[in-house]
Amino acid sequence: MISQSKTKSRHHLLIVSLLSLLAIAVSLPLVTHAYIGTYSRYISDDYCTAWTLGEKGVLQSQIYWYTGWSGRYSFTLFVNLMEALGPRIAQILPGFSLLVWIIGFVFLIRQILRSLNVQLDILPLLVVSTATVFAITDGVPNTFQSIYWLTGISTYTVPLVLAIFYGYWLMRQASRRTTGGLLKLNLGLSALIAFILGGFSETYVSIQTAMLTVTLVIALGYRRVSEVKRLRGLLLTGLVGSIASMIVILIAPGTGIRTGLISNPASLLVILQHSLMDLKIFLSLALKSQLPLLLVCGVVPGFFIILSSHESIQPSDDKPGQVWTWVLSVILVPFLMLLMMLASIVPYEYAVGSYPDARVLITTQAIMVVGIIVWSLVLGKFAIIFLRGRENRLRPWILTLLILVLGCTIFISRRSTIKILDGLDDIQYFAGSWDQRDTFLREASLSRLKDVTAASLNHMGGLDEIGYDPNEWINRCVAQYYELKTVVAK
Repeated sequence: MISQSKTKSRHHLLIVSLLSLLAIAVSLPLVTHAYIGTYSRYISDDYCTAWTLGEKGVLQSQIYWYTGWSGRYSFTLFVNLMEALGPRIAQILPGFSLLVWIIGFVFLIRQILRSLNVQLDILPLLVVSTATVFAITDGVPNTFQSIYWLTGISTYTVPLVLAIFYGYWLMRQASRRTTGGLLKLNLGLSALIAFILGGFSETYVSIQTAMLTVTLVIALGYRRVSEVKRLRGLLLTGLVGSIASMIVILIAPGTGIRTGLISNPASLLVILQHSLMDLKIFLSLALKSQLPLLLVCGVVPGFFIILSSHESIQPSDDKPGQVWTWVLSVILVPFLMLLMMLASIVPYEYAVGSYPDARVLITTQAIMVVGIIVWSLVLGKFAIIFLRGRENRLRPWILTLLILVLGCTIFISRRSTIKILDGLDDIQYFAGSWDQRDTFLREASLSRLKDVTAASLNHMGGLDEIGYDPNEWINRCVAQYYELKTVVAK
């Protein structure tokens, strides 16, 4: 008996050690991203929004952008609040966003597991959450625009981060019995949150509306589950808020001006055909460049459920009638994932008529990774229905699989970290050059110079830099930001 206890203790200690190494492996690339992000500076559109904020203030700048260029009211407000903190926010936001994203996934995945009647310890939960963010960031087509650039983060990444907390909040409120005034307050909050999040971009409001619609339809099919009944009202008011957000963006005078610069959109059938082709291209590229990491994401969450099954599964889970529910879930999750990925592409095809820009595709990437993670959780739950009582015989295999996953993850993490660090010299040089030019232009402004010649910096992430024409939009924004008449490149 003592020997068995010692064996179990050693086995547990080994599992914890391997999980700790796995946590370090998936964290290393994200820590590297946060470090690289400290060399971020204002670039391209950042100058325009920063100047508008300084010149007009928060309220007037909201009106200025809504009527003159973009209906993305939440993005404008968020970037104004960030830039009100000063240029150094560009160095803080990348790492801070990644950290908050991980925290959000910890809450959301734990809530999903509770709905599956499963509980994971904090260490495996942290591994899954961190691995999710790692997989998303590792597959973005343009790292600089999606992770390091203030405008890119604010438009596409921040709403994805906040959406995780919205999803957690919806599930959390559905699990609570609320009535009367508190219920009305939650219904109103759901609509308000969806309205605020929808205002970040057309891409996000499209997937939010699609997701709320599909989830509401599914929830209407569950008639006897009390949590699902409570969720329906929250989803319905959230959908109302999301649709309202979409309308506010579409009717914005700035949206009309922006879309007027682009040729008339094709028919809905053609847009859908092109979007399906874009999705096929995205999936093909993802499978070629990310297959090992996506496989890890598909294995690890379900594997952790099986690993903890002897402690967390209740006898009621073995009811035969529930098997078909899990079979349906296993089929439904990847279908919904592909549907939401398509919804993230359609707005760009409608507005621009081409394959989405790299910075937009972080949304499609995030949907794919989260879909795989959720699918793995459902598969893990489905598997333990048939494995109950066999955990002891599976322990050697579980340990072997964990070692293989760790080795694969370390290899992927090392490769990803080296790839990230390959851009360190360039961004350090950019940051040093930017600081020198910033000092020079501020001194020129204090000296009351009007027409200034300054260095044109590296086009980081393919973004615009000042050129020789003082009337170019980027030249004008830089000049206005530093309170100069004109700025041109040397």
